[in-house]
Amino acid sequence: CLLGAPAFAYRRPLTVNSVDYYHLGFVRLVRVNSLGYTDSSFSPPWLGILNTLAHELGHTFAPEMLNHSNSLDCGSQVNSGSCQEIEYGNTFDVMGSNNYAMHYSAHQKMTLVWLKADDVIFIGQPGTYTLKPVELSQGPKFLIVTLPNQQKVFGLEYRRPVGIGFDNGLIDLQNNIDRSGLFIYKLIGSNYPYDKSLLL
Repeated sequence: CLLGAPAFAYRRPLTVNSVDYYHLGFVRLVRVNSLGYTDSSFSPPWLGILNTLAHELGHTFAPEMLNHSNSLDCGSQVNSGSCQEIEYGNTFDVMGSNNYAMHYSAHQKMTLVWLKADDVIFIGQPGTYTLKPVELSQGPKFLIVTLPNQQKVFGLEYRRPVGIGFDNGLIDLQNNIDRSGLFIYKLIGSNYPYDKSLLL
């Protein structure tokens, strides 16, 4: 196994209550004499296999293993009062509960160094800024906003279905629901690329 390269493991099905569960595992050599491991079990009809593969592989990527994509629940407030971090709470990121999209968030892509320098814009003063959908290959995809005198940092990304369609689940034509638009994250950590992002 190469340093940083994930290896794939598969185990035959285990039957519980007449349902076959399949087990996938990924192992990554983090550094000499140190392994990273992640795994998942799922059952047919295989609807979640692509999401499961993308999620579990996210835990094994170099240079950084991705954490879960969580959200911040502050009740009727947006980012104040009594807030609670919700594990897997970002339903728009494959590292969260990924109900609607199969993309990693712009923050996760930034952590993986998948975004180029001109894909991320740091904002410290008022102005007009352009943000392109995450699925497009050209233009800024992540804005990092630092609020003056508050030591709070927020990330903004724009999500809408274009291109190869990983965000197609944002729009539900049958029920006339459109979940695309501007997503705002509270960034946690002392400096770039920040330890985690919480969907607000």
